[in-house]
Amino acid sequence: MAKPILDILAFRTRLAAILSIMAVALILYRLFDLQVAEPVVEPEVSEQRLTREMPWVPRRGLILDRNHRQLVRNDDRVTLKVELHRIQDRVAIA
Repeated sequence: MAKPILDILAFRTRLAAILSIMAVALILYRLFDLQVAEPVVEPEVSEQRLTREMPWVPRRGLILDRNHRQLVRNDDRVTLKVELHRIQDRVAIA
């Protein structure tokens, strides 16, 4: 009676090991393919793969003291960021 249970456990262990080895091999192949076989040479291609980060500033309530006087004022401000590597003709802009 214990023999079938041991056979099932051995089969499941072998199956899990084989699937794990296949998954690791697939990941290693994909890493090799991305970095060695087809490296990104064109800057335009790598530029398209960048992720854009859109910061979101939450609106905060007023900060008051115990006498309900305003301690901090919240002002909306615009932040401008210039990425110099994207500017083609810097002399014309200056």
